Amino acid sequence: MPLTELDRTVLEVRELLVTTQDRDKVVRVLKNRGMDEAEAAALVLAVYKQNRWENRKLSLFAAIGSGAIVAVLLVVWFTTGRLFYVWLPLAALACLWSTIKCCTATGYQLEEADDD
Repeated sequence: MPLTELDRTVLEVRELLVTTQDRDKVVRVLKNRGMDEAEAAALVLAVYKQNRWENRKLSLFAAIGSGAIVAVLLVVWFTTGRLFYVWLPLAALACLWSTIKCCTATGYQLEEADDD
């Protein structure tokens, strides 16, 4: 499926957001290339919000997953008395880290999931 002009522009906006880290600069670049300023600002804002949502969604799923692991390990600890000295703190730190990442996510760079 060939890329349309809008697809190319969206990919270019994503690349410019990564390199410049400034939405206003990206709007100026698109304006200099012949796009209307209001249309360029709307496109840049839409791409930024989409990137931010994808980053937050990935971090939220990581927080939920690691939180579930913490909950399971705590249930095992309370029911059997067996404490997982290594896994419980690591899962708790992962939950804390992904929660912080979810709260502070930006839309400048799209973070990739590990889908190997």
